[in-house]
Amino acid sequence: MAQVGRDKSSSSPAGTRPSVAQSRHMEVDDSVVVPASQPAEEAAPTRPPPMVRRPEEEDEGLSFRQRYERDLQEAKDRLKGADPEFDGDDTNATLTEAERKRGWHYPLTKTQQKKEYGCVVNEQQRFLWRLQDGHLDIVEDYLG
Repeated sequence: MAQVGRDKSSSSPAGTRPSVAQSRHMEVDDSVVVPASQPAEEAAPTRPPPMVRRPEEEDEGLSFRQRYERDLQEAKDRLKGADPEFDGDDTNATLTEAERKRGWHYPLTKTQQKKEYGCVVNEQQRFLWRLQDGHLDIVEDYLG
């Protein structure tokens, strides 16, 4: 590197580098360009965009329950006929008779949940709980 603006009296002895205080002017070597960041090698697969929310005019006068039932029926119609991807796809089979009598039910199968939301909701919740509790051996089984 060439030294710019330095007089001979302040030069350092041969074989040593000048201290920061001694070098007031430095020359920048811009012949090598290094990008600030490398582009991603491969884009991750993207999920389909979420359904566009209806204009509020369509929802006027509808209760939460009515909107929920309408949207649920649309999702079921859209996902009808999908081949089951899981053993025990119908999660309603996991409910006890007492829970069914109290009105509990799962509105979507595991396959429908995966297609609609990108995951099976109760499995995702269980994964997060195990991760938060520090059960890393179980978490590794999920990921492996």
